[in-house]
Amino acid sequence: MASGEIPEKHRETINFVDDPDYPFPNLKSVDVDWASASDPTEDYNCMGMAVGVRKWWSPPGAPELIHNPRDYWPLGITDNSLAVEAFVEAAETCGFNCCQGADWEDQFERIVLLHDEGEFRHAAVQVGPDRWLSKFGDLSDFEHTLTQIEGYREFWRRAAIHEAPTAESPLIQRTRRSGQGAAHRPHCRCR
Repeated sequence: MASGEIPEKHRETINFVDDPDYPFPNLKSVDVDWASASDPTEDYNCMGMAVGVRKWWSPPGAPELIHNPRDYWPLGITDNSLAVEAFVEAAETCGFNCCQGADWEDQFERIVLLHDEGEFRHAAVQVGPDRWLSKFGDLSDFEHTLTQIEGYREFWRRAAIHEAPTAESPLIQRTRRSGQGAAHRPHCRCR
């Protein structure tokens, strides 16, 4: 899609992805199908999108984050920091279990948790063979390949209730029907 054809609602997401300080240099905005991207929203972040609980997941013990009364964190998590172990524990509350690799399996929903030296950075959900869906903070969510996002990876899966998510499934369509977006959240978009 030519840059002139990109909907204005995705401009902030594109600027974020094209920023030289962007944490995933292999992902370029020219490689994204912006026509299928969701509307920006601050209702949920990458973790909420990945596990299918559309809320803004934010550990209450992470002082480097700006917290909001709408933030969500599952009860009973023993580590409320940005440690990847806390996000692993949070994913487990949604029925995800550790698995090996990124192979597509129709009967499972698979997520990836990315971290840098043990600190959580990002979560994405698999929507097809070598197709993943990411959301960065309050920006649009969009599909990409796994090689386009880098970092130490932890793979988790759960049995699909009905079917594995696809671009057309209700799990993903709820994302695409989101509102017009809202005010900018000032903390790091990958958390």
